[in-house]
Amino acid sequence: LLEEEYLELMHLLGAFVSLQPTRIKEVSLCLNADGSYTLTDDSNVRIEYDPDCRDGIISALVGLAPERITADDLSGGKNEDLSAALKQVFAGRVRVYR
Repeated sequence: LLEEEYLELMHLLGAFVSLQPTRIKEVSLCLNADGSYTLTDDSNVRIEYDPDCRDGIISALVGLAPERITADDLSGGKNEDLSAALKQVFAGRVRVYR
């Protein structure tokens, strides 16, 4: 049941993101090997997140409403679920490189 609710939430976030106008051109997201995340916007403002902030990353990206997200996954597969969530919520706007 919890998995179904999570999938529904990701679907609703995706619908919301598709309807809102973009606010910035591009965001870079690095999924680091230690499980942390680094988010950098197109003005080179950098925010570091600890490994427990996966939902915070998605919330920040929804709020930033970027036109394009480039994610570099250096985690060795540890963040596959985050990559899948990003692709679902930001369909057509995200590129994940491994």
